Amino acid sequence: MDISPSSINIGLYHEGILYSICTFGKNRKLINRGKDRLELLRNCTKENYVITGGFAKMISYFTKTHNSGLYSFVDCDWVSLKEPSYKRVGFVLEKHTSPGYHWTSGSTRENRLNYTKQKLIDKGYDKNKTENEIMKENGFYKIWGSGNLKFAYDNGQKDPI
Repeated sequence: MDISPSSINIGLYHEGILYSICTFGKNRKLINRGKDRLELLRNCTKENYVITGGFAKMISYFTKTHNSGLYSFVDCDWVSLKEPSYKRVGFVLEKHTSPGYHWTSGSTRENRLNYTKQKLIDKGYDKNKTENEIMKENGFYKIWGSGNLKFAYDNGQKDPI
């Protein structure tokens, strides 16, 4: 399970049941240099439900209650690039990142940051071997992705996106 380090959570409820949620977190300065924006971390809807206009309502509520722009990343391996909901509510595409990779042993996809060479050395693996050599010896395979799309929403701020 992926844990989202959110500090702001906005949800859509009906009769006390949560049907959709957006979570937001602090600005990662190394990723979003020079901009004062919060990060939209997750946008999720209850399985087997479609909430028409729900994402737009949550973004609208966010803009009314927080004086901040937004940015968010979309994994190109998991979304339709034809008409992402981000564009429909006013987000602008800033860039398409370079492809990245994950590790797998066949049953789960593991974040590469959990297996950096230094972390592997700290666990007792040979410092003279590369990350790739250590992971391969332990039955892992590298899976390359298609990159991410970075979207930004300026919330009426004067800085152009």
